[in-house]
Amino acid sequence: MTIPAKTPPPIELEETGDGYEKRDVNLRMVVVLSVASALLVIGFSLILNEYFLITKNKIYEEQVLAKESPRLIEYQRETEALLNSFGEIEGKEGTFRIPVESAMELLVKQAQAKSAD
Repeated sequence: MTIPAKTPPPIELEETGDGYEKRDVNLRMVVVLSVASALLVIGFSLILNEYFLITKNKIYEEQVLAKESPRLIEYQRETEALLNSFGEIEGKEGTFRIPVESAMELLVKQAQAKSAD
């Protein structure tokens, strides 16, 4: 069984024959809606700005002001000791490491010796 589709009644327009509307726009409603829209946009902007500031401060506290982990401190000590000590490089027999300061001094001396020749 099929139900016949009902067509909506036609919208009756005021026929004036002039080709334009005879009524003015409700200026009061336009002003009220414009002000309300502006206030809504300003309100959302303020809320988003506060959210941004709170989130930024939270991230700053977590990343910058957080106490360094003991593992990080130990790792930094180990790498600092490797950079500033003499020794053989593990896994590479016959290859040695020297402190960075000593390496720079050697490079300067080699460059001076080459330029003197």
